[in-house]
Amino acid sequence: MCHERDELVGALMTLRVAVVEDAIGPWSKGGRETRYAALLARVARLGTSVELFTMRWWANEDPPPGEVALVAICPLIPMYSGERRSIWQAVRFALGTPRLLSYDFDVLLADQMPILHLFPLRIVAWVKRVKLVVQWHEVWGVEYWHEYLGAAGRVAASLEWCTARLADHVIAGSEDVRERLAALGVPPERMTVVQNGVDRRRLDALVGGTHDAQLVSVGRLIAHKRVDEAIRTVSRLRERGRPTTLTIIGDGPERRGLEQLAADLGVDADVVFMGTLDSEVDVWAWLRGARVLLFPSDREGFGLVPAESLALGTPVVCVGHPRNDATRLVEEGRTGSVVPPDDLGALVEAVEHWLDASIPPTEVASRFWSAHGDLDWDVSAATLVADLEAVVGDVGAARG
Repeated sequence: MCHERDELVGALMTLRVAVVEDAIGPWSKGGRETRYAALLARVARLGTSVELFTMRWWANEDPPPGEVALVAICPLIPMYSGERRSIWQAVRFALGTPRLLSYDFDVLLADQMPILHLFPLRIVAWVKRVKLVVQWHEVWGVEYWHEYLGAAGRVAASLEWCTARLADHVIAGSEDVRERLAALGVPPERMTVVQNGVDRRRLDALVGGTHDAQLVSVGRLIAHKRVDEAIRTVSRLRERGRPTTLTIIGDGPERRGLEQLAADLGVDADVVFMGTLDSEVDVWAWLRGARVLLFPSDREGFGLVPAESLALGTPVVCVGHPRNDATRLVEEGRTGSVVPPDDLGALVEAVEHWLDASIPPTEVASRFWSAHGDLDWDVSAATLVADLEAVVGDVGAARG
């Protein structure tokens, strides 16, 4: 009888994970939001209890029900002030984190952004006597922080350096990110990699409902996405006697300026701004129907959109910037092209090449999966759970 009781108690010792992330879908659109939506739902299905602490994105007093329980720790505050992340939003979100002291959990899993919240979360983890695990998607370094914030960038770079050391364990989104964290001094034994993925089963099952398009650009309309380069490409192609249409999916602070740029270049009739689409399936329909995904971003921690595009069989043209990890997804000449930074001529040549290419979408997808067969959310979720269980150790012992 005692043995049966012990087995029952053991079965009830579900790992309880508190996740802290300021931006969540479906209200906010982006790579981080997609990552957490995909991973956390699967983590919950693997028998783990997940509570997600965030801003109050929902209109009603109670959050919508789901596999992942949502808890608001601060009001909804715009994440951007102009083209940059809002410092006030980061401060206000950090001030809300002590609310976690009222909840019970076995491990605290926090996103690296918006950085400031990691300091009070370190204290919360100490008080609760749990491990603090931080997920890192990008490491900017002094040079890029200075480019982003000017003189204040040195302060931000120092904060990045400090917060990289706060966690008991660090989960990097890619091998490249792990290497950059190691360069900041994070011990290798305190890091693991849980890479991003795509929903392979749903992408493979996508049939019909696609939209015919020549060029498609997908992403938040902010400076580092370099959507202006996509518009200039359309203009240059027109000058070469090859009118080409560009469908831009996404929204953001740069939209008005980009619309004006298209008008100034005389290609406003060729460039369509779709705004933010309702669902990822709608985005996939455009990706699958496109001839080329034009992705000139100069900074990506992974490149979810290029991965989805290639999985759907659409070639990708991107820029080989040192901070653009999406380039590792593209096999030069076989699934797309990686062109040098700030070389519009090379971008135009690559786009024209793939507009003329006769490689079937099924072949592009096959080549992509042959090289990146492990980029699957199911694999990533199982890896994340294993990492968290290893960090916590015996759940029953941890609860004392």
